[in-house]
Amino acid sequence: MGSCAVISGDRSAPAPGLPAVLTVAVAREGSANTPVKNQFQRLERLLDTPSGRSALARDGRASSVEILETEREGDTLYIHTRDSSGGRLGAARDDYWRAITDVNGRLITVSALSLDSRPANSAAAREAVEETTEYIRALNPTRS
Repeated sequence: MGSCAVISGDRSAPAPGLPAVLTVAVAREGSANTPVKNQFQRLERLLDTPSGRSALARDGRASSVEILETEREGDTLYIHTRDSSGGRLGAARDDYWRAITDVNGRLITVSALSLDSRPANSAAAREAVEETTEYIRALNPTRS
């Protein structure tokens, strides 16, 4: 997602209060047969393993990723991560927040990557991930 100011090149155009790159990934239907909230412990244990950290790493190497903290809230697992992989996304910083949740049987991740040139504080990035996750959930009510 890009702000009007960035896309138009007009610094007076509207811009978000948080200078960050937000990414959303939605997996195929049925990818979350078991709700994430029922797998918190399993997911946290996975993140403590080389295979879990390598799955988060941009370069696929477990040694590139450090899990700084995890938080459970509602149906979502929030992960604060530092990824020292080379070839970072543009000018994004190494640390970022990611949410893992599910909506209607689909696994969803939301990430907020702060920019080197205008770093966001950790709490603001975490809040952006939470708000985006809640927005996705609100737009996709639970099917019966």
